[in-house]
Amino acid sequence: MIASGGGAIVNTSSILSSRPRANNAAYGSSKAGLEQLTRIIALEYAPYGIRANAVVPGDFKTEQQLADLGPEHLDGMKKESLVGRSGHPDEINEVAAFLLSDLSSYVTGAIYPVNGGLWV
Repeated sequence: MIASGGGAIVNTSSILSSRPRANNAAYGSSKAGLEQLTRIIALEYAPYGIRANAVVPGDFKTEQQLADLGPEHLDGMKKESLVGRSGHPDEINEVAAFLLSDLSSYVTGAIYPVNGGLWV
């Protein structure tokens, strides 16, 4: 990226980076570390025209989430969401596409929650 004059990095974190769940110590800790790494990359590589940001998905209704947590958990998360529904994976993609585009050329070091307002 340095040789090509810059670029954009988007890391994928998890709501478990700041919202602990039992039996997820390693996963949650690694995602919290990834968010800090994102900020450090933004700081250290900004002079080279490299931006770094992260998206932080909440609970999305995917096959993996259903297998890991079950439909009851996702139904409970819908009740906590300010928008009253689970997210769709395309909604993460749209935020990531924005962060990778020139439309966000002034955005770096940001951690973007994509969670229907679970952190409000």
